[in-house]
Amino acid sequence: MKKYTALICARGGSKEFPRKNLAIFDGDPLIAHSILAARKNSRIGRVLVSTDCHHIASAATDYGGETPFLRSADLATDDAKEWDVWLDAIMWLKRDGDMPDGLVVLPPTAPLRAQEDIDSSIDLFEKGDCDATICVTPSHRNPSFNMVSIDDSRVARIVLNSGKIYRRQDAEDCFDITTVCYVVKPEFIISSTHLFDGVVLGNVIPSGRSVDIDNVIDFHWASFLRNYRHKNNEIRFYE
Repeated sequence: MKKYTALICARGGSKEFPRKNLAIFDGDPLIAHSILAARKNSRIGRVLVSTDCHHIASAATDYGGETPFLRSADLATDDAKEWDVWLDAIMWLKRDGDMPDGLVVLPPTAPLRAQEDIDSSIDLFEKGDCDATICVTPSHRNPSFNMVSIDDSRVARIVLNSGKIYRRQDAEDCFDITTVCYVVKPEFIISSTHLFDGVVLGNVIPSGRSVDIDNVIDFHWASFLRNYRHKNNEIRFYE
C-alpha cells in the first residue's frame, strides 16, 4: 500500500482577501477544511502545513495539522512559485526520513471538495503512468470560440484560431484547473521546475465542488453553494 502525505500551503499575505486562510467558513477557518479532509482520508498518513504565519500555524495545530517549520520569507511573497513551496516541503520530509510515495496537495481555497475527489485523484495517480494528477472541471469559456485577446487598438481576436466555429459545442472540450486536489510524485518535484514538465492526468469533478477562493466574492459564492446543497432547490416554471 502506497504512503501519502498531505500538504496544505497557506501563506499569511493576501492582497485581494487579507487573512483569507483564517476566514470562518461554515463554522471553521478556511484552512481547517483542508486539514479535516486530509485527516478523514484513510490513505493519508501525515498532514503537513506550510505557512509563514504564526496565527495560521496555531490554527492548523488546533485542527490536527503538523507545523514543524515556518516557511521562509522568500517563499511567502506574491511572486513566490507554489512549486518551490512544494519542493521546500518535500526536502523537509526527506530530511525527516519520511518520504511518501505521493504528495497530496490540498489548498485551503477549495473548501467544497469531497472525499471522493481526493480518493479518485489518488486512484488515478496509482492506475495511470503519470507524474501527477490534477482536478479539472468543464470550462464555461473556450479559447477557440468565446475567448478573445484585445490589442492596443482594441481589436478583438479569438485566442486560438482553429477555423470558424459557430457553436461552442463544435469547439474542442476545455477544462479549468481547480485547486481541489493535486497528487504528485516527490521525485518529480525534486527533478523538475514546473508541473507540466511531466505527464499530468486530469481528474474531472463537478463545477459545484470546484470553487477556488481568491477574493471575497469567491468566498460568498462558495458559502452560497454550500448552503444551496442543503435546501430544496426544485426549479418551478410558469404555467
